[in-house]
Amino acid sequence: MRFFIKKEDYLSTLVICCLVFLTSCPVFAQNYEDLYQQGQRLMEQGNYAQAQQAFEQARDVLEKEKNFTLDKLLGIEQPAPEEANKPEALQQENTRLLDENKSIRKELQALEKENKKLSVKLGKAEKQSKRKKESPSDLQKKAKQMETMIIERDKQLRDMQARIEQINNDKKSLSDEFALMKEELVEVYQRKSDEIKQGAVDKKMSKLRGLFGAKDEQTPLKYTTIKEKLEEYESLKEERKELHARLEGMQQKAVVQEKTLAQMASELEYIKNGLKLRDKELIRYNQDIVLLEKIKETIEKQKADMAVSTGAQEAEALLASKEGQLKLEKEKKNLEDMLQQKEEANKAVQKNLEAVTAGKSSLEQELGKLKEKAGLLEQEKGQEATKRESLQKQYTSLEASQQGLQARVNEAQAALEEKRKEIEALKSTRTDAQKQQVVEKERLEKALEDIKLKKEGLESEVARLKQEAAKLGGLDNKVKQLEGVVQQKEEANKAVQKSLEETTEIKTSLEEDLAKLKVNLAAVQKERDTAVAAQKIKARGEDSGKGEAQLLAKLNNTEASLQAKENEFQVIWNERAVLAAELSRSKREVEAVKQEKEQLIQETAVLKQKAEEAVNAQAQISGIDGKLKTLELGLAKKEQQLREMNAQFEATNKEREAVMNELTAVKHKLSSLQQETSTQAGATNDTIKQFEAIQAQNTMLQNKLRKVLEEMKSRNAQIDALQEKLKAINGAYAQGEREKVVMAEEILSLRDEKSRLEAALKAK
Repeated sequence: MRFFIKKEDYLSTLVICCLVFLTSCPVFAQNYEDLYQQGQRLMEQGNYAQAQQAFEQARDVLEKEKNFTLDKLLGIEQPAPEEANKPEALQQENTRLLDENKSIRKELQALEKENKKLSVKLGKAEKQSKRKKESPSDLQKKAKQMETMIIERDKQLRDMQARIEQINNDKKSLSDEFALMKEELVEVYQRKSDEIKQGAVDKKMSKLRGLFGAKDEQTPLKYTTIKEKLEEYESLKEERKELHARLEGMQQKAVVQEKTLAQMASELEYIKNGLKLRDKELIRYNQDIVLLEKIKETIEKQKADMAVSTGAQEAEALLASKEGQLKLEKEKKNLEDMLQQKEEANKAVQKNLEAVTAGKSSLEQELGKLKEKAGLLEQEKGQEATKRESLQKQYTSLEASQQGLQARVNEAQAALEEKRKEIEALKSTRTDAQKQQVVEKERLEKALEDIKLKKEGLESEVARLKQEAAKLGGLDNKVKQLEGVVQQKEEANKAVQKSLEETTEIKTSLEEDLAKLKVNLAAVQKERDTAVAAQKIKARGEDSGKGEAQLLAKLNNTEASLQAKENEFQVIWNERAVLAAELSRSKREVEAVKQEKEQLIQETAVLKQKAEEAVNAQAQISGIDGKLKTLELGLAKKEQQLREMNAQFEATNKEREAVMNELTAVKHKLSSLQQETSTQAGATNDTIKQFEAIQAQNTMLQNKLRKVLEEMKSRNAQIDALQEKLKAINGAYAQGEREKVVMAEEILSLRDEKSRLEAALKAK
C-alpha cells in the first residue's frame, strides 16, 4: 500500500523539487554568467586586473554554489560514483585534493608573478601593434634578438664610455690651453706692468728734463712710443677678451655636454622604465591567457561532470524493482527537468566555450600584437642602442676631455703657485717701487713747484715783455724820429761837408796864399833883418826907411789878414769838428738804437719763444699731470684687473671643481647605469628563460586543452549514450504509465469498493 500515494502529494512533492532546483541552479547559472560576461567586458576595455577579479569571483561562485573546487577547475579526476558512499576514502581524497590545491595555488601565484614580470617588457607594444600573429618559435627568435640587442647595447654603452672619455680628454686639453693662455696673459700683463712701473716715470722725468734744459739726462720719450705702447696694451686687452670669450665658449660647451649626459641618463632611465612596463604587460597578458585557458578547462570539466552525474545507474537500479516504479516516475520527471536544465547549462557552457574560444582568438590576436610590439620594442631598443652608443661616445669624449682638463688644471695650479710666489716677490719689489715712486713723486712735485715758479716768472717776464713790446712800439717811433733826425743831420752834414770842402778849398788857397805869404814873410823877414841891419846903418838914406815902413805895413796887413783867415778857418774847423762830433754822435746813437732795436727784437723773439715754451711747458706739465694720473689710474685699474683675474681664476677653479664634482657624479651615475644595465641584462636573460618556460607551459596547457576537447567529445558521446538510455527509460516510463493507469483504475475500483463497503457497513 506504500505505493499508493495521493495525486496531490505527488504533485506537491514534484513542485517542491522543481522549485528547489530552479531556485538553485538558474541563480547559480545567472550569477556565473553575469560575472563571466563582466570579465569579458573588462578584458575588452583593457581593465585586466578587474577582469581577473571578475573571473575569480565566477570561480568562487562555482566553488560555493556547486562545490566546484580547484581540483575540478584544474582537471583532477573526481571519485567514482560508487566511491561516494565511502566517507573515509572520500575524506582522504578530499584532504589530498586540498593539499594539491594549496600547492597548485602556490604555483599559480609564482606563475602570476612571472607573468607580471614578462608583461612589463611588452607594455608599450599594445599601442604600436599591427595585429599580426606569430608562433612561439618567432617569440623565441625575438627573445634571442632581444638578447643580441642587449649585448649590442652593452657594446654601445662601452662605446659611450669611450666617447665620454674622449670628451673628458678634449675638455682637459681645452682646460690646459686655457691655463696656458691665462698664464701667458698674466705674464704679458706682469711684463707690461713692470715696464710701465719701471720705465714710465723715468722717461717722463727725462722728457721734463729735456724740456727744461737738462741736456745730460736721458732723451725724452716720444709720443709715438707711448701711442705704440697703448696700442699694444689695447691689442693685449683684445686678446684677453678673445681668450675670455674662448673660455666662455669652452665652459658653455662643457655645460652643453653635461646637459647631454644628463639627457642621455634620463633617456636610459626612460628606456629602463619602458622595459619594466613591457615586462609587466607581458606578464599580465600571459596571466590573462592562462586564466582564460583555466576558465575554458573549468567550463569543459563542468560540462563533463554535469553530463556524468545524471544518475543513470540509480535509474537502472530503480527500474529493476517494481516497487521503485513510483519513485522512478518521480525521478524520471526530476531527471527530465535536470536534463533540460543541464542542456540549458550545456548551452550556456557551450556559449561560454565559444566565448572562451573567441577570447582565445582575441588573445592570440593580442599575442600577435604583443609580438608586433616586441618587434617594435626591438626597433626601439636598436634606436636606444644607437642613442646609447652616441651617449657612450659623448661620455668617453667628455671623460677624455675632463682628464685633459684635470691635467691642465693641475699644471695651471702648479704654474699658478709659482706665479703666486713671483707675485709675492713682485709685491715686495712693488713696495720698493712704490717707495721709489713716492720719492719720485715728491721729486716731481718739487720739480712741478719749480716749474710753477718758473711759470710765474715766465708769466711776469711775458708781462714785462708785453710792456717792453709796447715800449718797443714807442722805440720804433723814436727810431723813426731818430732816423729822420739822422737823415736831416746827414743832409746838414752833407751841406757842412760841402761847405767844408769849400772851406778846404779856401784853406788850400789860403795855405797857398799863406805859403806865399810865408815866402814873402821870409823875404820880408830877410828884408826886415836887412831893414834892421839898415837901421843900424841909417846912413843909407831916407828911401830905404820908407820902403821898410811900407813893407812892415804890408806885413802887418798880411799878418792881420792871415790871422783873420786863421781865425775864420779855426771857426769853420771848430764848426766842422762840432758837426763831425754831432754826426758821429748821431751815427752812434743811430747804431745804438739799431742795436737796441735788434736786441729788443731778439729779446722779443726769445721772450716769445720762451712764452711759447712756457705755454708748451705748462701744457706738457698739465699733460704730464694727466698722464701721471692716467698712469696711476691705469696702474690701479691693472691692479684691480689683476685682482679680478685672481678672483676669476678662483671662480674658474671653483667652477672646475664643480665640473669635477659633476663629472664624478656622472661617473657614479654611469657606473650605476652600467650595474643596472648588467642587472637588466641578467634580468632580461632570466625573463627570457621565464618567458620560454611560460611558453612551454602555454604549449603544455594547449596540449591539455586539446586533451580536454577530446575528453569533451568522449563525454558528448557518453551524453548521447545516456540519451539513448533515457529513451529506454522513457519507454519503461511509458510502460510504467500504462501500468500506473491500470493500477489507478484498480485503485479507483478498490476505492469504489471501499466506499461501497463502507456504505454497506453504515447501512448495517
